[in-house]
Amino acid sequence: MTRSTPRGAVCARPGDPDVHHDGDTLDRAGYQVEAAIAALHDDAASAAETAVRGHLHELDGDLPAAAVAYAEAARRATDVTERDYLIRQAARARAAP
Repeated sequence: MTRSTPRGAVCARPGDPDVHHDGDTLDRAGYQVEAAIAALHDDAASAAETAVRGHLHELDGDLPAAAVAYAEAARRATDVTERDYLIRQAARARAAP
């Protein structure tokens, strides 16, 4: 099942039959990870949008970029629990081989 986000990107839930992740690419008809990343505006992005950017970089296999995005999302977070989670995500992405 897919849904549209406020910015128009299409998101799929894990386990959807039309989403395939082989570790290097995320393939879906008409859906590219790069396009989803580009759809997120750099200017005035919220912590949530920046965290999504980190997740999309991670799905694309770009762990250094994911770590930077997670760290930036943690800096923008207004909730302590969210901030701590994003700091752990950034550390995990940095530590990955």
